[in-house]
Amino acid sequence: MGRPIGKCHICGKECELTYEHIPPKKAYNHKPTKMYIGKEYFKDLEKRDIKDTSKLRYTDFQKGVGDYTLCERCNSTTGKWYAGEYIKISNAIYDYLGHHLEELKDAKSVELDFKDVYPLKFFKQIIAMFLSIIPNEYLENHKELRKYVLDRDSVEFSNKKYRISLGLLKQDFEGWSGINHLLMCNGKIKLISFLVVAPFYFVLEFNPEEIVFDNLLDITSIGHQYNYNDRIALNIKSNLFLESEVFPINLFYHK
Repeated sequence: MGRPIGKCHICGKECELTYEHIPPKKAYNHKPTKMYIGKEYFKDLEKRDIKDTSKLRYTDFQKGVGDYTLCERCNSTTGKWYAGEYIKISNAIYDYLGHHLEELKDAKSVELDFKDVYPLKFFKQIIAMFLSIIPNEYLENHKELRKYVLDRDSVEFSNKKYRISLGLLKQDFEGWSGINHLLMCNGKIKLISFLVVAPFYFVLEFNPEEIVFDNLLDITSIGHQYNYNDRIALNIKSNLFLESEVFPINLFYHK
């Protein structure tokens, strides 16, 4: 069976699609994993414990979570430009949280310092992952995000159109949703995409007028403040989240 034909989520071209690991495979995304669709996961909760998934239908991922979303060129290029820095930061945090589970079990937040980090590379990998999980038809209205990722030197990321925030996870699980419509108290509809890839909990907000996720760390400025080859000391002070505090649509659990 050949690769599927479709539109690349980054360049937008119709082509043969390659498998994109979300997050990158070397960011501990190589384990056999089960995926539960949101409506399946939340079915019959009045009759079962939320942790009991034994009778739910799922999709098997034998070599890590992902999907056929990118052409070979975009997969290779973004991996070469951005993935390495993301993997370095992600794995360092993942390992730290794993080694300090006992002392952090009651902690609400954690502060971590990194030396010699390329912040724009890390940030653009996050955007590239969001592009893979957001439906193509919606991306047609946000072509500037595609251009931003395709041009490694671009710093044209509008904080008036988009906000990227993050939290850190105490538990090892993944999940995501394409586009969510949230009804605000003022009657407005807010568009949001969730991406949960341990150890991170990312939120992409479209047209971010109000502060909705005040418990997350806003990292939007990274996207336009630093150049591709800028190397800095990075401080991440973030709240810690349990699985019960995160509700993406599709949930993934390592076997």
